[in-house]
Amino acid sequence: MRIVKKTYKVFKFSELEKETQEKVIEKLYNINVEYDWWADDCIYEEIAEKYGLGIDMSEICFDLDRSNFCYFETYNHGQKDNYTKGIFIDNYSKFIKKAGLKENKELKENNFYIDHKHYGGGDGKNYIEGDNLTEKELEKLETCLESFIDEILSQLKENYNCLTSEKSIIETIEANEYDFLENGEMF
Repeated sequence: MRIVKKTYKVFKFSELEKETQEKVIEKLYNINVEYDWWADDCIYEEIAEKYGLGIDMSEICFDLDRSNFCYFETYNHGQKDNYTKGIFIDNYSKFIKKAGLKENKELKENNFYIDHKHYGGGDGKNYIEGDNLTEKELEKLETCLESFIDEILSQLKENYNCLTSEKSIIETIEANEYDFLENGEMF
């Protein structure tokens, strides 16, 4: 039996040639987004709170590329209490006010809720479901919900772009003290 040892020349990212650094950055493009990168950012909850909404980011579905959509799974068809709610109205008064409406006898807590539907291609949409809503009230509530979804989608894009930026990729490489071979392969 023989034991053969091989010696490697190992480099820190900053020690690599500029061209090799660029290859490493390209290869590790998704290093910061390989996990549920959106799930633990409290900025989404801050946005929801402005609207009087509650959200569970583990129940979000989105596509930032071609389809460019965002919605929350609700599983609360019929407003059943024992279902998971990815998005729900936490403060009816605040949501109604944000929609530009005044709370009244018909437009109050538990007379409407947020649900979702699926479309072809995997995308979906959240919408308002409820009884005794006028067409104007429904339209304003839907517009408010769409504004919220647009804000969330915009924040998702901003966070994704930040995490996949050259600066963030390099920070992750350096923070984790990764070593590389001369050709840019991770050691």
